[in-house]
Amino acid sequence: RLFNADEISLATALIAQAATAIENARLYRDLERSLAHLKQTQASLVQAARLSTIGELAAVVAHQINNPLTTILADSELLLSDLPDDAPEREALLAINRAGQRAHAVVKRLLSTARRSAPEDKAAWVEVHQTIRNTLDLISVHLTRGGVHLEVQLESDPPSYIRAPQGYLEDVWLNLLLNARDALSNSAEAAMGVRSQRLGNTLEVLVWDNGVGVPPELRQSIFEPFFTTKPNGQGTGLGLYICKQIVTQVGGQISVESAPSQATIFRVSLPVKTAMED
Repeated sequence: RLFNADEISLATALIAQAATAIENARLYRDLERSLAHLKQTQASLVQAARLSTIGELAAVVAHQINNPLTTILADSELLLSDLPDDAPEREALLAINRAGQRAHAVVKRLLSTARRSAPEDKAAWVEVHQTIRNTLDLISVHLTRGGVHLEVQLESDPPSYIRAPQGYLEDVWLNLLLNARDALSNSAEAAMGVRSQRLGNTLEVLVWDNGVGVPPELRQSIFEPFFTTKPNGQGTGLGLYICKQIVTQVGGQISVESAPSQATIFRVSLPVKTAMED
């Protein structure tokens, strides 16, 4: 049948309203996308600004640390040169010198970051388990303070070599182990550890603790810069971010497995060789 003028007018009005609703829905979706992009851009700008500030601060801190550090290194080397090989103080002085050398390497990287230049350290073959032992030699006394049980299980045969700048892997283990210690209470059951397992050409290093755990909603943010669950003044939020940057740089991966009040495991997977190559 033929539509009359009123029906045509009503249909026209309904079509116009539908078109308006569709257009409004499209505009709303576009607005949502624009707002999400704006928030992401704003967050990136804030992060870039904070990283820039950290870089400037790093240059100042590195300069202030470098002067007394140079004295410590020089004095320890002088004392070592005067001591006989069997002197009881020699091992303590060697530990001081090794710690000073590591601190000096950190200062160099701080200055390199602050100047926006490439790191000066060259990659070289290092044995992964030896880097773990070097770190434990420095901080095992601190880790076991308060009766904490420290378990070390390293599958070091065959050896596992990887190319990395000197001191970089030690920084990873240092951050992970100190984080594990900080997550523990001082109960008699407090325990943490590090273990390794070789899976073909991959070495997995697991750093674990039975502390407070990490809630699921926080795990996806745990490797972001400035993210921390510690009270103000007790953490920079950069330790795990640095770990991820270093592990990624050497071709590896890092992940976390955890739940509140259960064991937390940081898993570092590294591509390794059984022998050093040219």
